[in-house]
Amino acid sequence: MLAWLVVGLVLLLWGLAVLVQAGRLQAALGTEQAERQLRGALEARLAAEGSDGLQAYVRALVTRGAMGLRYLSIRVPGGTKVAEAGAYDDLSVPMISPVYVERLRALMLEQSGERRRFDLRRDGREVARVEYIAATGAVQAVRTDAVSQLQLQGWLQIVAGALLLGIGAWTVMRPMPPPATSDLKERVRGERVNAPRRSGPEPASLEGRAAQALDRLQRGVIIVDADIRIRDINHVAEQLTGWSRDDAVGRLVYSVFHPLADDDQPLTTPAETAVRERCETPAQECRLRARDGSIHHVEMVAAVLENSAGQAEGAVLFFHDIGERRESVERLRADARRTQDIVDHLDEGVLTTDEAGVITFANARAARMFGYRREELVGATVTKLMPVPFLNMPDVRVSDYSDYSDSQTRGRLPRVVGWRRDATTFPVDLQTQTLAATEDGDAPQQVLVLRDLTQQLRKDNLSLRMGRLFDHAAEEIYVFDAQSLYFTEVNRAAQRNLQMEDGQLARMTPAMITEGIEAEALQDYYLRLRSGQTEHVHYRARHRRADGSGYPVEVRLSYSRAEEPPVFMAMATDCSERESAEARLARQAMQDDLTGLANRPSAMNALREHLRSAVQRGEDLAVIFFDLDHFKRVNDRYGHETGDAVLREVAQRLDTIVREGHFAARLSGDEFVVFFAGSSGRDQVEAFSDRLRGLLNAPIVVGEQRVGITASLGVAVFRGAAQDPVEPGDILSQADRAMYLAKKAGRDRAHIYYGEEPAQGEQQRKA
Repeated sequence: MLAWLVVGLVLLLWGLAVLVQAGRLQAALGTEQAERQLRGALEARLAAEGSDGLQAYVRALVTRGAMGLRYLSIRVPGGTKVAEAGAYDDLSVPMISPVYVERLRALMLEQSGERRRFDLRRDGREVARVEYIAATGAVQAVRTDAVSQLQLQGWLQIVAGALLLGIGAWTVMRPMPPPATSDLKERVRGERVNAPRRSGPEPASLEGRAAQALDRLQRGVIIVDADIRIRDINHVAEQLTGWSRDDAVGRLVYSVFHPLADDDQPLTTPAETAVRERCETPAQECRLRARDGSIHHVEMVAAVLENSAGQAEGAVLFFHDIGERRESVERLRADARRTQDIVDHLDEGVLTTDEAGVITFANARAARMFGYRREELVGATVTKLMPVPFLNMPDVRVSDYSDYSDSQTRGRLPRVVGWRRDATTFPVDLQTQTLAATEDGDAPQQVLVLRDLTQQLRKDNLSLRMGRLFDHAAEEIYVFDAQSLYFTEVNRAAQRNLQMEDGQLARMTPAMITEGIEAEALQDYYLRLRSGQTEHVHYRARHRRADGSGYPVEVRLSYSRAEEPPVFMAMATDCSERESAEARLARQAMQDDLTGLANRPSAMNALREHLRSAVQRGEDLAVIFFDLDHFKRVNDRYGHETGDAVLREVAQRLDTIVREGHFAARLSGDEFVVFFAGSSGRDQVEAFSDRLRGLLNAPIVVGEQRVGITASLGVAVFRGAAQDPVEPGDILSQADRAMYLAKKAGRDRAHIYYGEEPAQGEQQRKA
């Protein structure tokens, strides 16, 4: 009968599909075998040598290609990556930011195969985590019982189909008498009543062997008559529908076989369609609700059964469970959607074309770049989008812009110009790569990566103008990467002040030229700028020249997120002159201009510290206040210049006392003060006073003039162990009164208050 021909043909096609599925399973098992090989190689390597030389070994595994690896990385516990290598590590795209090139590398890796991971353990403890990508189909295939069984099922189905084709051909060619009765319904009922039970032995006929093959291939079969009542079902059909053969035979097919759409709406069974329209139905996927309410995803198809007279006497319904295949397809679809989402989020436009230059795919960025919808780009040609140079220069090909071309070759190629839908143009940076033909026979394709250079060229022109200002600035300007902190740009002023070339500075960070500020403080400034807590930071430090010398700088540090990658910019001003001026002003504020001794404010501060120290240590402090006797006569007789020279000489003589650890200051005019700390009694104070008067009374020679001077000393001794703390002004006043008494007593002498009030006792000493 022709029905056997149809069934045989369907079985042949399904057998071929099973063989294809077996091939895919074999490839998957090959990937698993490659993982076992990789695991064994890495375990042996780590056991023998540890992590030493692991980077070179990982690189060799990827580049050698024996395991089909496209990417391999190893991390130790804690997440630290100790080795990493990829098949596209050497990929470089001129005129494209390294960040975009890195994204392209990641995209190419994701498209080359599935990313997998496993852990390496030793004595139950994790020693490393391995992540790898193996190219699909690039690993060595393996054969297992599952693959062999699946292949056997495919061949059995092909053989069964061939047998059924033979039966159908023999039946068609053999003359058959007309049926005894035209009542097909009665004949079917009679056949059902007289049909042998399934519990008996398997038939040895050709049809019986075909039924066995269908059961083994997990193909369900339901045969219906012209009234779409079930005549027979096989064992697989019983399992999928939940109906036994005894319960199903004689029922309408739609009461046993319940196909549902994805929205759970009932579908017409293919057997009904085949009987009604007297034709084969196309393969259709659906959800099959079994008798117990469970759901199976199946693929179903039906063919009409005709007798030798060409009359339809029923149909055969084939179906099989496709749950695993459906899950695999859904995973592939999810992977495809994820890959397209990644490609759509690239800043570059991506096109794929066939060998004739017809576009087969366009990402969202490319569609926006040219002003078309994605569907409008598919089927268009490259010359439509980029007429210059590919339309007006036929000898220039898209493949000439390969990302493997060297810079010299690309420099000779004409610039590519994009043509938008609104007829406006824009400069394009083009990178191409050819994808080899796949094992499934797909033709080679080209991948075009496009970048709109409009903003880049505008920035380049601005950079040229800004560069001239940058180099002519008087301040030192440093631009350095926000992650690595290495300098990316340094102006001429910085190179001149540091006495370094641009090449030297390119390998340095701010910490390498800065001193006088803690590294933690710098890191805190970087953190505050990155987090947006402040826009600018000011600090003072010292910059170190190439010869080791340094100079003070004031730095203004800022952060720019607009750059890719982000950068810090520091503007440093040499403040050597300003620091010198500030130091000079500080000295002037605390130092006497004429003599170089400390002045009155400085003396008061020093006296306060000396008094505090005397109290803490329980020591005596002698405050000696003196002036030069009859100094006005020196000015009147010899002139003010000679008087100033006398004062400077007095300061030089006092300098010997200062060097011994004591303190001396000029309060005003010819008045001076000396602090004698650590005295242990009156005798020591008197001895120091005599020594001081001896220094002062020696004649002073100014030019040809010999000037004789004497001094009157007033001494107030603060006894830290016996007195309460006093104010600096109080004890200085006591010394001043003591000096007044010394002058009153005839000058050229010392008057000492030894821890007592002036009114209580006085002592005068004369040389």
